[in-house]
Amino acid sequence: MREMAAEPAAVPQPTHPSWTPTRLGDLCEFVRGVTFDKGEASSDPRDGCLPILRAGNISEGLDLDNDLVWVPAERVSPQQHLRVGDIAICMSSGSPAVVGKSAALQQRFAGSVGAFCGIIRARDSRWSEYIAFWLRSPVFMGWRDGQARGANIQNLRFSQFESLAILTPPVDERDAFVSRLRSQLEAAARMRAAAHGLTHLLDDMIDANLRRSLAGSGVREVQLAEYLVEVKKGVGVRWREYPVLGVTRRGVASAKESVGKFPERYKLLDSGTVFYNPMRILLGSIGMVDAEDAVGITSPDYVVVKGIEGKLHHRWFYWWLRSWRGAEFIKSLTRGAVRERMLFRRLTSGSVRLPSWESQVEAAVTMLRIAEARRQVAAQSPSIDALPTAFLRRAFGGAG
Repeated sequence: MREMAAEPAAVPQPTHPSWTPTRLGDLCEFVRGVTFDKGEASSDPRDGCLPILRAGNISEGLDLDNDLVWVPAERVSPQQHLRVGDIAICMSSGSPAVVGKSAALQQRFAGSVGAFCGIIRARDSRWSEYIAFWLRSPVFMGWRDGQARGANIQNLRFSQFESLAILTPPVDERDAFVSRLRSQLEAAARMRAAAHGLTHLLDDMIDANLRRSLAGSGVREVQLAEYLVEVKKGVGVRWREYPVLGVTRRGVASAKESVGKFPERYKLLDSGTVFYNPMRILLGSIGMVDAEDAVGITSPDYVVVKGIEGKLHHRWFYWWLRSWRGAEFIKSLTRGAVRERMLFRRLTSGSVRLPSWESQVEAAVTMLRIAEARRQVAAQSPSIDALPTAFLRRAFGGAG
């Protein structure tokens, strides 16, 4: 890994008449990560244990669902204890976007692992929250990006932080500034949580329709091969007329890469098409082109299918395949190999419980309305997700 160049830098910031530039090194001390004996670590959070902080736990907040590892508190020296209010920062990573991410600690930790995590500790705890906000701001992140100099993998060093200039308000202004910014960020977090909660509610409504259709009369066990057809033929010379689509866990998305060497082999995705990445279907990489969606094309490596009219409704099948029922069905065919490809022949080799065509259509009509509401919520998510950066930019400036 190539280390980022260390050079004194005054970070450009907007002018506040009563604020003064201060070296970050004068406000903070910097604590390097420590290495723990693997024999002492455990995934069991027993009484008397403290979690070890790792780079993977640091996001815009602090993700504590990322496989925490614990050590007995008596094995941790006082110098290794991380305090509430300390600021964890990712110093190196395989992903340039992760380096420089930081989060204020809301609980004690046993320490951080090696050079991947660092701790910035305010010499005066009354400055902790202000500094934590500044390290999340576009001002700081813009400085971080400027240090990359084209490197694919970025590393930070504490020597770079010490000479950074940070504008500091007078004490009587600081607390009001921090309180106002905290309220704004908390409001953004509530909006994001509400949007996620609404999405989950709508997903539950779709699942309820699946459950209702599978509980009615006329449900029977069928061979999926008799109800699905595969789209194999390429779109041909018309490929330029269509956008290239891919799939993620959220569904259909614009493909990150342009067409390959043989674009005429790309498969047409028109109304009623369900398609998936055969290497990532277990991760939920499944998409559908419905009645109101734009027609597109997708990689010849993807599996593209259509339900037979009068036997299998595409919308019912799509949501079934994305549900836990579809996941269990797929797992039953993969023979335990997570990375094994799920090609069409294997997908259709099993049998499934299928409602009558009339029940599928009834459920599909309701699903269409719910999915439209879900789409509207998803369309607002990028604006909601951008609110924290907007609040931080307005507070501190920067071009992020």
